Amino acid sequence: MVLHQNQTHLVSSFSQSTPSSVHSHLPTACSKTIFAIVFLLPLCCYAVVPCNMTLDCEIIFLVGSTCVDNKCTNPFASGCLRTLELQKIRNGTFESQSLPPRRICNSDDNETGKLCSISQFDYPEIRIANQNWESPMFLSWIMQIYLSERLEVPSTIETGFDDKGSSFYDIDDSFTY
Repeated sequence: MVLHQNQTHLVSSFSQSTPSSVHSHLPTACSKTIFAIVFLLPLCCYAVVPCNMTLDCEIIFLVGSTCVDNKCTNPFASGCLRTLELQKIRNGTFESQSLPPRRICNSDDNETGKLCSISQFDYPEIRIANQNWESPMFLSWIMQIYLSERLEVPSTIETGFDDKGSSFYDIDDSFTY
């Protein structure tokens, strides 16, 4: 009922300034927009992809994603560059002599050796400051990939909160801010 009243108010406020052709399509456009905002926006916040078997995840994502508790995991958890090379092997376009090593472990990792390696250089961990905008989030992921996979420096994404994280390598493929 409230949405209908808002739509009517919106249409009546534009009735004097819009041509009749635009005016006739406005209620439909408003209802679609309001539906998208009210019902679809909350769905965009969850990146869970349902699955029955690992092959489902590998088809949807890439080699490296597995089906755990009927949800696909992050295919890049062991390293972005490594996963891309594994995908090339699967496609038959692999030209290199060896795979890139697993990424370097950081303080967010629970299991050492399964998804990551210990750095042989004994560097201290670098914490990359993250903000709640998408562009710094993407840049922090690029920095984390470069540091962890090319320079072999342990790195994490720092959000400023203990209960929030946005690591590119998060096994559940989730980030919060």
